[in-house]
This record gives sequence, C-alpha cells and structure tokens, in this order.
Amino acid sequence: MGRTRQGSMDFPFAIQKGSLSGRQLTSKCMYVYGRTYLNVTAKYSMMDRSGEESEHFLPHGDNDKRPCKCRHRKTLLYHATFFLLYVCFTIIVLVTYPLFNKGSAPLNTIVFSGERLALRQQRFVLSGESPYAGPPSQAIDQAWADLLHHVNIRVSDRELTSSNQSSVGLPTGDHDSLAWMDVSHQLHCVVSNPQRHTQGSKDKGGDLCTSSSDLLPQKYLRQWIYREYYHPGVGPDEEPHWLLHTDHCLDLLRQALMCRADTALMTFHWAAGRKEPMLNLESPEHVCVDWDDLMEKVSTRRISDADMAVLVNPSLGSDTTM
Repeated sequence: MGRTRQGSMDFPFAIQKGSLSGRQLTSKCMYVYGRTYLNVTAKYSMMDRSGEESEHFLPHGDNDKRPCKCRHRKTLLYHATFFLLYVCFTIIVLVTYPLFNKGSAPLNTIVFSGERLALRQQRFVLSGESPYAGPPSQAIDQAWADLLHHVNIRVSDRELTSSNQSSVGLPTGDHDSLAWMDVSHQLHCVVSNPQRHTQGSKDKGGDLCTSSSDLLPQKYLRQWIYREYYHPGVGPDEEPHWLLHTDHCLDLLRQALMCRADTALMTFHWAAGRKEPMLNLESPEHVCVDWDDLMEKVSTRRISDADMAVLVNPSLGSDTTM
C-alpha cells in the first residue's frame, strides 16, 4: 500500500519526465484508485512535455474513456446554446422595438442637472380648432407668447461642460450662462413673442413683454405670413432680409423633423365625392414630454428682461445699443 501511495505522489513528475507511458500510468492509477480518477490521468497525460502525441488510456472499444470528453462537449454545448440564445434575443429586441414604439420619437427625458421629465400619451390632431392657429388676434398672440415665456434661461458651467459647450456668461457672479433650449429656438422660428404689438401687455411675472421680445431677432414664420398685420412697414428693400431668415427657419425645422423622424403611421380613408384617398388627420398616440412639467422645471431658470438688457458685447462697450 505504501508503494502505491509513493507512486501516486510521484505521478506528476513521472509524466513530465516521460518515464512512464500513458498506458502504464493509467493501469497503475486504475489499480489504486479505480475508475474515479480517470479524468485526473487524462489531464496529466495531456501535460506530457515530450512533444509526442499522448496515447489513449483505454482501448478503443472501452466506453470508459468517454465521460471526460462528453462533459467537455456538454459544457461547450451549453455555452454555445447560451450564446445563440443571447444573440437571438438581441436580434428580436432590435427588430421588434421599432414595431412597438412606432408612435414614439426618441426623447431626451433628462433635463439639466439630472431632473427627469414627465411623459404623457398624446395624439396629434390636425383637425378642429387650435388656440395657436388662425388670423391674428390677442388671444392667439397670448397663446404663442406663453410658449416662449421661458425662452432665455440660465445654465451652470457644469451643465455646459457635460455637453462640451460654452456660452455667454451672465453678470451675476454665480458662474451661470445664457442658453436656449433647442425647442425654444424651433418655436421661435415659428413665431416670436407677438405681445410686442400689444400695447401695455404684461407677462406672468408682471414685466412688460416689449423689452424681452425686442431682444429676439425678427425672423419667424407666422409673423411673415401675416406681415401686413405685424409688420406693415416692411418694404421691398427689407424683403430679401426677411426671406433669408424665413428660409433659415424652414431649414431648421426640416432638420429637427428629420432628426427625430417620427415613424408613426398615418392612415387614409375614402371621402364622399373625392376620387383620391384622403389622409386621416388624427395620428396614433405618441409618447410626448409633458410641456407643463418642462415649463415648471425651467421656470426658476428664466432670465429677467432686466438681466437680458445688460448683456452687451464687452468689446463694443456699454453704450452700444443691441
């Protein structure tokens, strides 16, 4: 028994030196340990440093040589199966996600310092009355003015750095800068603050709206459509300038629409007396940012008209009018 134990202790060294053949060593291990240690002898046989191909431990007809290889094959099969399932699952998600979200556009739901925006389901209805559409009136002007109430906002240096941006600093000493949300820029291209033409109008904070709107460049589509009402003094010499800004706004809106690429499906119907199919003006539900929630979050960042009035290019001097 002691001899057998000594042989088992010398087992690794015998294999490395090539003093015993694989078959002799296997026979010895089978004699001492039995079939339980067949896997151990197979592993050490593969470590043979003689460079010669290791012999099979058992005759080809013996089925006892297969459990080790079978376990390796089973392990490989499990890994391969798991990998294939993972790939299939990934493909299914990528293919079906647009199908289940075809009424939704990608949304940036994080605004500023980690504040998360509320979302809601909404249908785009192009028929019926809208508080933003129609000939110029004080009510329509007020509705548009409310949308642009928080156009000039303050952002921190950290928030600008996170998006690799910089802007004009505010003279408040708190390391804040002037910014617009891109949605404000896009809305501004549709219409600027129309209360410029409503004498004595006041915003929600009690300030006259004329100074704020005077700071906005005059380049908006609605005012150009109704220019005889909003800008009756525009003459032929000024029209090229207006057309240039109108084209700018149209192209900006085109880029915004193509960037978000709303893939919600619009359907058609047959209308009485019409030969061609008619488009249904009510679209499927969209997942939209809750506008009231957004305005509430940016309300504390609004820059007052007084602060905007002192923002003058320092290279031009304080006496230069904007």
